[in-house]
Amino acid sequence: MIEQEPRWTRRHKRCTRRWANDARICAPLIAIALCVAGSATAILAVEHVPATPKPVNRNGTAPPVVECALVEAPSR
Repeated sequence: MIEQEPRWTRRHKRCTRRWANDARICAPLIAIALCVAGSATAILAVEHVPATPKPVNRNGTAPPVVECALVEAPSR
């Protein structure tokens, strides 16, 4: 007598092959989408870096701003 596989295993194999083929077709598109999303996330993270915080005294007020004047070197 010839041994035969049950029908459900063949159906399972066909379904698995179909999923594998779909995954092979979609893999490059998914990889490109992940690269674009990663790049966009990195760009947004760099753009939203907060500015250097102003120094604050212990009482919660900002110290007075001291403006520096440019001093030119004497000409010889």
